[in-house]
Amino acid sequence: MDKVSVPPKSKEEIINIAKKFRKTIPLRDGMYFPVVEIIEWLSRDGNSGDIGFDFEVVDDNSLNHYADYNPITRVLKVQQSVYLGACNNNGRDRFTLAHELGHVVLHSCVNNFAREKTGSCPPAFRNPEWQANTFGSALLIDRDQIGNMSPAEVANKCGTSLQAAEIAVNDKKKKR
Repeated sequence: MDKVSVPPKSKEEIINIAKKFRKTIPLRDGMYFPVVEIIEWLSRDGNSGDIGFDFEVVDDNSLNHYADYNPITRVLKVQQSVYLGACNNNGRDRFTLAHELGHVVLHSCVNNFAREKTGSCPPAFRNPEWQANTFGSALLIDRDQIGNMSPAEVANKCGTSLQAAEIAVNDKKKKR
């Protein structure tokens, strides 16, 4: 979705959307978000409510990206290796699925994707990839729950990469 813009959303607004979304899901462990289970559950007939999307695990060679969500067809496709990695708690693969779920939640109702002029990129708050990254991070790591945990503890409890946990811990420190 390079050079495509969507209606603007602030980081705070996206984090609040992710928090509300997390609260709608009964979590067995308050910190760990089961993104694979939730995507599978939401994409089944009758469970998706207003979200409404199809989920397909596809051969790794059939996509140019690790995963892809098409808001027009409302189909989320993920490479088999990424899906299996997420099922096996690989933090990077879990983030990929959380990012794509961000597109589903934030961009399914967007009917005014706009292509930016050649050579220009939209500002972050209008960039669908930045928005989905922000959502995915907030979905997997609830900043209100990490307290004074170290990045390694956050990564372990939330099932994320150490890099994602470091970003979340640093974001939390900036807000103090």
